[in-house]
Amino acid sequence: MRVGSRHIPFERLIDLVEGRLSADEQTQMQAHTSACSRCATQLAWLERVIGLMRTNDYEEPPARVAADISRVFGSYSPSPSLSLRQRIIAVLRFDSAQPPLSVGRRSGSSTERQLLFRAESLHVEMRITQSGSLWEVSGQLLNTDESGLAELHGPAGEVRATLNELGEFLLAPVPAGRYVLILQLTTVEIEIPGLEIGA
Repeated sequence: MRVGSRHIPFERLIDLVEGRLSADEQTQMQAHTSACSRCATQLAWLERVIGLMRTNDYEEPPARVAADISRVFGSYSPSPSLSLRQRIIAVLRFDSAQPPLSVGRRSGSSTERQLLFRAESLHVEMRITQSGSLWEVSGQLLNTDESGLAELHGPAGEVRATLNELGEFLLAPVPAGRYVLILQLTTVEIEIPGLEIGA
């Protein structure tokens, strides 16, 4: 993986923190994060969060309860793909603007917000960053190599960007408001409704 001119994808930063990379990859990524403040900030945040997760002292549910949960949710399988483009509504899995339950209150505020959505087997990692009086939306579609288009609909009208070969997109800055993000792929359209930007 080349990390010299691009930001490191969020999943690769997780791999770095969890020690799942080769020594050469670790060296490359550490060199990148020493020169890139955006990736260094994300790496530091991930190290804190994963460190907290590792100190989690919650007890596992009883085996019977775990088996029931696995039975109920394990039987789910997505519908077979359709010949037309299938629309999937993404589900929010993580929002850095929401205080974690086990940690308590956050100190200070941030001009960058990170979100992670899931749409069946696909994941959308997104960043919302303040740029003067406007907000810049960027992100990456994970777990696919399909090409596509990102569209943001809202008070500013519509802005579009093409997904690059890594599934990354960067939209033109927009004013604060409520938006809908649509990622159009060849066979799937992922919709993220009610996206509050700058709220």
